[in-house]
Amino acid sequence: MTTTAVVTVTAIGTGSVTAPTGAYAVDVEAWGPGGSGAKSATKPGGAGAGAYAISTNINVTAGSTIIYWDVFDGGALVTGGYSSDGNPGTGKTWIRVGTNSAPTSSVDGALADFGTAGLRGGAGTGGLATNSIGSIRHAGGSGYSSSSVIGGGGSSGCPTADGLSATSATGAAASGTDSGPGGGSNTAGTQPGGGGGASDNGGGEGSLKSGAGAPGQVRYTFYINVYTGSPQFLIFNFN
Repeated sequence: MTTTAVVTVTAIGTGSVTAPTGAYAVDVEAWGPGGSGAKSATKPGGAGAGAYAISTNINVTAGSTIIYWDVFDGGALVTGGYSSDGNPGTGKTWIRVGTNSAPTSSVDGALADFGTAGLRGGAGTGGLATNSIGSIRHAGGSGYSSSSVIGGGGSSGCPTADGLSATSATGAAASGTDSGPGGGSNTAGTQPGGGGGASDNGGGEGSLKSGAGAPGQVRYTFYINVYTGSPQFLIFNFN
């Protein structure tokens, strides 16, 4: 009999875990962080969201193989000043089997691109599938920019679909299970990887803040052999 052990890591920073007793394979998933929205008096743009990547059925040795990861934070919100671009996600989130560094192929890990910053004169773009690593990859959605409204942020990629791009001041909705929605005007994106919404200047130097980008996350799923049968005894009679 086979069972699974699924763990989602939302904490920013590095970590590791050793394959548990009975584990023989693992799936690894990564979500990139979102960017933050811009701040301006002239209808600034929302930020792009993080991409998604997964690599599946990677062999492990129970009690020996170590899974490593690094979860990156979203772009910091913009506050103070009259006008400013937002900030991109702080790096590409990754998870790798057996080696403590970002993966270079889907053979042993997954890596997900970050969303870019909202701009004073345009929207941020979502993390790209082509800049990610995995056997399956989905792009993040882009933010929104126009001359009439403050732009919302995009939603992140997920296991089944690309993220959605914002089409108004409202942040993009989740594109499926495990997609982080984008933030609306002045609102942060939702983990994992949602893009932050933009902000106007509040009529002054610093009374309003743009929405921060949401952090990425990783997830690992161990496949574990579980013995459920009863011991069998053979009795031999030599008489």
